[in-house]
Amino acid sequence: MSFRYDSLIDTSYILHKGFDVEVDCRMSLKVKLEKEVENAWSFVKRQNKRSLENKSLHSAPYVIAVGAGDSYAATLAWEGVEARVRAADPLDALNSGLLGFGIELNAVMVGISVGGQTKSVVEVISRYRYMGGRVFCITGNPLSPLALLCGNGELLVYGKTVEGVGGIRQVVLYAAIAGLRGVIVEEFKPPLEPLNLLKYSIMVGVGASRGVALFASLKLCEVYGVCNNYSTLEELIHSKIYSLRPGSSILVFEPPYRDGRFEEIVDELQDLGYDIVVVKAREGRAWDSVIGQTIWVLESLVKTLEEKEVAKPYYKSNPLLDKLTNIIYFSEQHRYTQYSR
Repeated sequence: MSFRYDSLIDTSYILHKGFDVEVDCRMSLKVKLEKEVENAWSFVKRQNKRSLENKSLHSAPYVIAVGAGDSYAATLAWEGVEARVRAADPLDALNSGLLGFGIELNAVMVGISVGGQTKSVVEVISRYRYMGGRVFCITGNPLSPLALLCGNGELLVYGKTVEGVGGIRQVVLYAAIAGLRGVIVEEFKPPLEPLNLLKYSIMVGVGASRGVALFASLKLCEVYGVCNNYSTLEELIHSKIYSLRPGSSILVFEPPYRDGRFEEIVDELQDLGYDIVVVKAREGRAWDSVIGQTIWVLESLVKTLEEKEVAKPYYKSNPLLDKLTNIIYFSEQHRYTQYSR
C-alpha cells in the first residue's frame, strides 16, 4: 500500500496552514505551545481514526522501528508496548548486524521522521530496501526524502513545531502507530496537575514510559539547555542515584504494564528521602497512557515557561546551528534531485 493521495492533500495543507491551531507569530513561546496543546486530543483522535484504515502493519510479525530525537523516543515507547517491536537508533542499525537479522526474521523496517529529512533514517530505509527487506515509513511530509524513497507508509495529519520545538505532533505520531497496529485510542489524563519540569533532577521511565521520559528530557534540553537528565529506573538505581542527594526530586513515569518490582523500588527510594513524583498510567492501556503522559509533559512545559519564560528555545542560540543542522538533515534541493526519480 502506498501513501494515500487524500493524505497528501490534507498533510500539505496542515504543514503550511496549521489547520485549527491558530498561532500569531507575535505570541510568546509559552502562549504558542499552550494554544497547540489545547488541540492535542482532537488531532490524536483524527489521526487514530485515519490510521486504523491502513492495514499495512496489521499482520507484520516483527517490526524494527528506527528514529532519531523525538522519533527515537517514539520507537522506545512502541518497543515497550509490543514485544515483537525492536527500537533502534539509526546509526546503531547501520553499524551492527541488525539489518541482516531483520531480513532473517522477515521484519518490516519502519522509518519514523516527522519532517522526513533525517539523513540516517533515510539511509537505514534505503539500505534495508536494497537488501530486499520490507520497509514502511511514518512522516508528516509527503515530499520528503523519506516519503519519496519509501513509497509505502502513513502520513501524519499534523507535523508542525512551535518555534522549532516538537509538541503535539509527538502524540499525533503515537496515535498513528496505535492505529496502524489496530488499536483504538481512548482519552486519558493522568491525575496530576502540571508541574515545573526544571525542579526535577531526572526523568525516569520503564517499559513504554521510557519514550515519555526521554521526550520530557529532550524538551528541557531544547528549550532551556538542561540536558542528560533521562534514565531508565534500573539504570537510575545502578548508577545515577549516587550523584543525587536525599531530597532530590525525581519524576517517574509509571509504565502501563508493571509488576510489584516497580512499586517496590519507588517505595524504597521514597523511604530513603528522595522526593519521588509518579505520573500515573492507565493499567493495561499502553497507548492511552503514553499519549496522556506526553500531553501532561507538554502541559508541564507550558507551566515551566510560565514560571521561567525564554525569548527563544536555547538550542537556537548555538552559533553553529545551521552547520550542525546540516549534519542531521537533508537540504530541500537534495530532496528533489536524489529521491524524486
